[in-house]
Amino acid sequence: MQRQNGFSLVEVLVALLLLAVGALGFVAMTISSSKLTGIAFERVQATALAEDLIERININYPGVATPYYVSTYTSAPTTYDTACESTSNCARQGQDMAAYDLAQVEYEANQLLPQGLVEVLLPATANNHVQVLVSWGGTTPTVGTGPNDCVSLASTVYSYNSGANCIVLESTVQ
Repeated sequence: MQRQNGFSLVEVLVALLLLAVGALGFVAMTISSSKLTGIAFERVQATALAEDLIERININYPGVATPYYVSTYTSAPTTYDTACESTSNCARQGQDMAAYDLAQVEYEANQLLPQGLVEVLLPATANNHVQVLVSWGGTTPTVGTGPNDCVSLASTVYSYNSGANCIVLESTVQ
């Protein structure tokens, strides 16, 4: 009886099949990881923008009524007026500063996020609360039950709508 040396063709094909399945699993995991990293990056950028606007409102609040910060999200600007970056062109407080703050944050949202939009909401309670919504990727920074709305409101509780790409930051300005 002769001993056989080497591998049979079936053994080689099974080994290649197992290697291919492992490689496909690794590729799928890498793609999924890349997508999740992108989502996390967008959320971090949106949170930083919302925090920035809340801080700007807090700094400027003594010199301006909060309603000056109510924004319209309908379009994201591709430029903004830089007059307030020079102290000789802007009082650096009040309504002019509010317009500058909003324009700059809306511009940054448009630059940092795909279809980035910003909305400032003032609840009807008039207790110095302000909410900043930052959305991206086709979601609008609005409260409602539509397919593109960021959040819905039931009673006094906000909940993110399914598939929404947005964050909501609430603060009490002082």
